[in-house]
Amino acid sequence: MSNRSLTPPGRSHIQTQLVDAEHAHAEAELQSTPTQRKRHLDPDDEPFIPRTTSGAQRNVTDKTPKKRKTTSSLRSYVKLNVIREAATVHGAPTEDCRPQCLISGVSDKMTVLEFSHVMSVSTHPKEMNHLEWSWKRKFYSLNVDTRKNLQTIRITLHRWFDMMKASKPVGWFWLPVDLNVLINMHAFYVGDEVILLKAGKTANVRRDPQSFYGTSGKFQYQFIPLPGMKASWSVKHYAANILGLFDPKFVKHSVYPFSDLPHFELHVPYHFVIVSTGKKLLQLYGTDEINFEIDFPFLLPSAKIMMRAVRNIYVAWMRVTPDPKWLYEAASSLGATMGQRRAAVESLAPWDSASCLKAFELVDEGNEEDEDKSYVDDEDDEYEDEEFFGALKQWASDVWTATHSDSASDSEVTLVGGAAAPVLCKGVDVTTFETPPLLSVQ
Repeated sequence: MSNRSLTPPGRSHIQTQLVDAEHAHAEAELQSTPTQRKRHLDPDDEPFIPRTTSGAQRNVTDKTPKKRKTTSSLRSYVKLNVIREAATVHGAPTEDCRPQCLISGVSDKMTVLEFSHVMSVSTHPKEMNHLEWSWKRKFYSLNVDTRKNLQTIRITLHRWFDMMKASKPVGWFWLPVDLNVLINMHAFYVGDEVILLKAGKTANVRRDPQSFYGTSGKFQYQFIPLPGMKASWSVKHYAANILGLFDPKFVKHSVYPFSDLPHFELHVPYHFVIVSTGKKLLQLYGTDEINFEIDFPFLLPSAKIMMRAVRNIYVAWMRVTPDPKWLYEAASSLGATMGQRRAAVESLAPWDSASCLKAFELVDEGNEEDEDKSYVDDEDDEYEDEEFFGALKQWASDVWTATHSDSASDSEVTLVGGAAAPVLCKGVDVTTFETPPLLSVQ
């Protein structure tokens, strides 16, 4: 039997972070909190190389390739880039700026904020293939943790944004309001200048969505609630200048359908929002007509046209047929050991709070790989941690040897790890734990 330790290897510079909690009464509407993601001993942790058109896999071991960024938590410089870019959109100074909720306008001094993905990190790999093809990107290059796909919002708004019931969204979504841009995108990707009532057509063409926006880095959206928010009191908005002195009398509570809210200006471009909103509309209505009379009677005719366009463009992206040559060339150019694509994950880790940013940076000070960089290119981020996975494989081998020895009786088999510690997630009442769970390990 091997004498190696049966404790799994850990990365160097393990970081810890205090977890902040929102006041229970202020966040009474929280219904469910995503569980903390854990790394499993699973083949999906192996590096991935695409299959060739013949179905064979290349057995190349020269290097570990870049891969899609589908896991979080976020690096500190990415968080800073999100905050700085949002500040730039609103004309605020980018140095020493505070994160602010894009909807309520309040800073992290007034409430707990979270970083939220617009296009979900749990997007299926096949959908990622179609998006990379449609957006004229290299295969396996899309990074969901780019600052262009992240927003900072209050906890309750984050939960409503992601909330599902019976596999259908029940919260809210963003609706792009530039009809000319949507018409041009619809004409190109769907192949029809007329915004169709039903979805299903695709022109099966490729184009970088950024080319539709020109040099603009600001994008306007309308907040659209679903009927599930009829009883919600989670939506607040600061009606004064967010760059001036805070005055509580300007905090306005909005009620469904929140028609008093203005259009919001974000740094997130339309194509990420089209994926998020288009997918929600497809889950609700399929490719049939959207039920405006029942679900969105408050919308103006122009907003209905834009909503149809968003759903149709998303469906067009999902129905493309990528050129096999594109996949083959990508497989030929990637060097990797044999493996599989990493399994999708659900959401940001519990410690990814904008309100925790300063403390998080202090923890990261000694990590050269996580320096706070100014607007680095985070579109194509992340290499596989070769040393970590090598150690993980060795640990797995040792566990298998120890637990499958022919000479070992049941009483001699060593248990792997101790009792599981309670998982601390946002929204959990810390007073329910016998021992205060102060630390979360990243």
